[in-house]
Amino acid sequence: MRRTTPVHHAFYRKLTCTIYKLFQIYNRFDMNYADEVGFTHFHLACEWDCEYVVEKFLQLGQDPNCLVPKTGDSPLHLSLKCTNVKICELLLRNGADPNLANIDGSTPLHIIAQKFKSGDLARMLFELSKEKYQPLHIDARDKFGRTPLRCALAVAYRSDEKQTIEILIRNGADPNSTNQHGSTLLHIICRKYLNDNLPKTFFEVCDNMQLTLQVDGLNNLGQTPLQWAVANFSPRMVDLLLDHGADVSKFIFPTECYFGKSLSFRMCNSSFNPELRLASAALMIVERLENRGYELDQSGALTIVKFLDRLKIFNMSKHLRMPWYCYGGGYFASMLPYDVFRLQPTEATKRFKYEDYYEFSKSANIGKICVIQLCEKMSRRFFQRWALEFVMELTHYELPIICCEKIIAKLMNQDLIHICIAASGQSH
Repeated sequence: MRRTTPVHHAFYRKLTCTIYKLFQIYNRFDMNYADEVGFTHFHLACEWDCEYVVEKFLQLGQDPNCLVPKTGDSPLHLSLKCTNVKICELLLRNGADPNLANIDGSTPLHIIAQKFKSGDLARMLFELSKEKYQPLHIDARDKFGRTPLRCALAVAYRSDEKQTIEILIRNGADPNSTNQHGSTLLHIICRKYLNDNLPKTFFEVCDNMQLTLQVDGLNNLGQTPLQWAVANFSPRMVDLLLDHGADVSKFIFPTECYFGKSLSFRMCNSSFNPELRLASAALMIVERLENRGYELDQSGALTIVKFLDRLKIFNMSKHLRMPWYCYGGGYFASMLPYDVFRLQPTEATKRFKYEDYYEFSKSANIGKICVIQLCEKMSRRFFQRWALEFVMELTHYELPIICCEKIIAKLMNQDLIHICIAASGQSH
């Protein structure tokens, strides 16, 4: 019946108590009043958690799939948007269609997947949906091309919520589906996630379901998940990808246009000692690759050199003349052994791994001077290794290698950076 009632007015003004009282007056549940846009008492009751009203409407034969003309929302959409669990259950038990999409292309699964801690809702939808609606359209895309699984991933990015992702995959969601950019979920995880819990869960669920992930899949820019894991300095993600068959023999090192870029912004705005953390992460990720058989070439090495140079910590050598005790030895004794400040770079390299520096960088804010000292010692071996190769190339291999090594040994890291960059410019 077409009539705008006081119930509608109370709803639009969010007068909760008034709505409940008005339904005691408008208690003819065989008559479903609709306002000028087609929004009915039944729609209103589903959205406003009026369980008794919804139950009465359904008992008297109300269609559980009547849509709101303006939005295309079904009663199930409305109840899910407000997380009205009991009403969702009522609707499903009375034949609500879980596959209906609104004008945005969103199905009830899309709505659930965009909510925090929505695992129970997702499980209920799969369990209570009528047989005629099975299987659910679990990989349906909305107008933005997103599947419910991709929506759940976006929620996990903000909240570390993994349960809904697990439920969707276990019920048949395709983990290899791509978006309009050709990126799979692996691309997105490797590009955006610093937390290691989600990738681990993602792989474990797919392994248990015996699903093969496209670890070497290319997006529209020709990038693989492994390239993004490297560009994002995610050593555990690199290990997961390689453990699951990523082909290191065909791996192309990320270019400087995206190597460390997204990570740099996030770390510099949210972490202790961002320069030390970024420098140690860059070197640690290369070490992880080389341990798996990858051979870093000059192009990849230069990308790392330029990245480290952009941190602007190797042009402060004057600070290195300060004695070790100026760095607060007692403070460091409980974390990274403060002997590192007194060791020569060669000795420091033997005693401490890149991972030690990385973990220490997250423990406390230690100050700029200490960061400079640690970065100098930590990166010395890498700079010497590649400066030697570039010097040999600059001299057309005419100088004996021992002479080149002696020259390099006397230079500061900033000088070695200049050599690498200058040599690369000349070679081009």
